[in-house]
Amino acid sequence: MPSSERPDISGPFTQGLRTEPEESDVDTACRVTPEAIPLPVAIVRRRDGCILFANELLGLMLGLPPLQLLNRALQDFFVHPADRSTILETFRKEQFRIRYEGCAKTEGGTLLWVELSLKHLSFLEEDAALITFYDITEQKSLDQELHQLKKMDVVGRLTSGIAHDFNNLLTVIVGWSDIALNRMNPADPLYKHLDEVKKAADRAGALTQQLLSFSRRHEKQPQVLDLNRIVAAMDTMLQRLIGEDVHLDTVLDPEPLHVKADPSQMEQVVMNLVVNARDAMPQGGTLSMKTARADITAPHVHGQAIPPGSYVLLTVTDTGCGMDAETQLRIFEPFYTTKGPGKGTGLGLSTVSDIVKELGGFVAVQSEPGRGSTFMIYFLQADTAPRSADAAALPTPPRRGTETILLVEDDPGLRQLIREMLQMSGYTVLEARHGIEAWVIGKHHAGPIHLLITDVVMPQMSGRALADRLTSARPHMRVLYISGYADDAVFHHGVADLGQDFLQKPFDPHQMAQKVRDLLDTDPIG
Repeated sequence: MPSSERPDISGPFTQGLRTEPEESDVDTACRVTPEAIPLPVAIVRRRDGCILFANELLGLMLGLPPLQLLNRALQDFFVHPADRSTILETFRKEQFRIRYEGCAKTEGGTLLWVELSLKHLSFLEEDAALITFYDITEQKSLDQELHQLKKMDVVGRLTSGIAHDFNNLLTVIVGWSDIALNRMNPADPLYKHLDEVKKAADRAGALTQQLLSFSRRHEKQPQVLDLNRIVAAMDTMLQRLIGEDVHLDTVLDPEPLHVKADPSQMEQVVMNLVVNARDAMPQGGTLSMKTARADITAPHVHGQAIPPGSYVLLTVTDTGCGMDAETQLRIFEPFYTTKGPGKGTGLGLSTVSDIVKELGGFVAVQSEPGRGSTFMIYFLQADTAPRSADAAALPTPPRRGTETILLVEDDPGLRQLIREMLQMSGYTVLEARHGIEAWVIGKHHAGPIHLLITDVVMPQMSGRALADRLTSARPHMRVLYISGYADDAVFHHGVADLGQDFLQKPFDPHQMAQKVRDLLDTDPIG
């Protein structure tokens, strides 16, 4: 209730609480409080917070009959130790009227945010305070969502700023590694070392995608997946990740469990949950993962309102340190971490929550200090079975070409790599460092230019502006946009929203060759 709508508590109730109390004070209070103040109300002793009187509305709020609230310390209903001590100090302050807010816990364990309005008075010869309670849980939830959105926006701006340069570097590492590996004999002693370099670059690319996904700046490609296959494929990597002192126990449902998601999203969920569990067991322990089908018919599951339906359940349990109620309240907040400085980003579980909500699912947590934690992830079950990975055709090298391609890239290392990729496939390559140079080349080149490959964001002239100028003079030329920026930056430069062909960095030689061949084999629009 807004403060402007809150009732004036100076009425018949406070008139019945005189500085010279009479024996009928309690009866008067009990009789007139519900009529005078249609809000939860208590009278507490200022020196220790002991509840001397509570009305029925407060009993309903805290989950106890009013008589059972008497002689209990009001501050004990608050979750955070800092709140408990601060509230007691607040009771003792000499100001006539004070306001305070904190997170309380009902007798049944429900958490709610309340704002207290305190007014000093005498009650039964006790130095007391009249306290009116306002439930601000919904307002607080909206405030926290807004705060989270602001944090996500900060992360989004940060990732968008670094993604371009980082993805350029990764493209160079992945590309040259692939080229070198294809030219080496697998028996060469250096082959496995170079292969590890490429794998490390792939993992770095996955990390970038995780940040972009968290900030909602990564283009998702949802498809129907089997959760069992995702978990099974990650088993070896997870074993190495958790270390030898943590035993991984995986139990997969015998039937396929279909969910619709971007594969990277599912991998991020599993990876972050496993990393979180490992960090909770610094001395070792057991990490259990289980998949199952879950049909929900009850309106509430684990205290959450859940739409009935068929779900796929991923359960991750550890035997680690566990969490108290205070920690559980905040574990999905961006940047919140219980680890020391430099040991955690606070993005792992927040990323999990963000992805699961985006997919229409929900997360439930059960934990106690010293007794480990269990995370239950409910994904909506997909209706269509995924295409079997065994039945999928193995990628074949794209057909070589003889066409002429104009390459525009302001990063010299990346431009050299892409030129090598294209020349390896037989193409003639014209190079430009930026849009203006490309425009001059395109204007004066005597022969045909079959394809323009251009970075999206460049100095002097954007890739889209360049393409518009060149295609007006060469209408049969196709355009391939490449970028290491996050998706929103690409949208801002007017590319992705028009359905133009686009390749996100980092990419490898096969992906580049396949994209180029697909474009050249497609008739230009118009």
